[in-house]
Amino acid sequence: MAISREIRSIYVTGYAKAIGEVIDYLDSGSGSEPIAYSTTFYDRSTVTGVNEISKGGYFWGQSEGDQPGASAAANLDEDLTAGETTITTTNNVYFHANGGYGYILIEDEIIKYTGTSGDYDVTGCVRAQLDTADVQHDGTASTIPIYLFQRGVIQSIDYEPEDEVYAVRVALGALGGDPGEIVSYYIYRFEFSKHVVDLVSYIDTELTTSIFGDIPGYSQ
Repeated sequence: MAISREIRSIYVTGYAKAIGEVIDYLDSGSGSEPIAYSTTFYDRSTVTGVNEISKGGYFWGQSEGDQPGASAAANLDEDLTAGETTITTTNNVYFHANGGYGYILIEDEIIKYTGTSGDYDVTGCVRAQLDTADVQHDGTASTIPIYLFQRGVIQSIDYEPEDEVYAVRVALGALGGDPGEIVSYYIYRFEFSKHVVDLVSYIDTELTTSIFGDIPGYSQ
């Protein structure tokens, strides 16, 4: 049977997890909404250890500090305790320029922010993103840089039978001269052996079908 290449998502679990973790993950109402190629990201999982990789979703990334010649967006201007949701910086102008929301890197912690206030504060922070740890950062000397963190967006997922891999193509913006300015994109490719992929979700575009019957809660 031919398989459609319109893959929507693949699911990968850690090797330490028991068989059936993906089923528990789906049964818990986890993952993104069942709309093809939605760019809205959801994380409703009540089961740990299951990773959903979806077209249009986010995967991988790098901080501006990883790019040659790049400068920090600002420095930390406070003793940032674990769990704190407002960050005081030396200047938040580049966080405004980035749309007032995004991701930042402070030492080894990636933090999501959803707003700014005044000339110095970054607000609505969600700590410990992308498998990093929510820890204290001693910024009282104003020497700890804050870098913008760019997330990659998944462009396509394809199964390649000759290599027995799922190929994931990710677009990552190349930041320009000013923090937050994207001047071009790079495409990166990641390969997952079929043996580590537990489940594949795809839109079946090859086999036609007729849908009939009543669905509770939907008008006719």
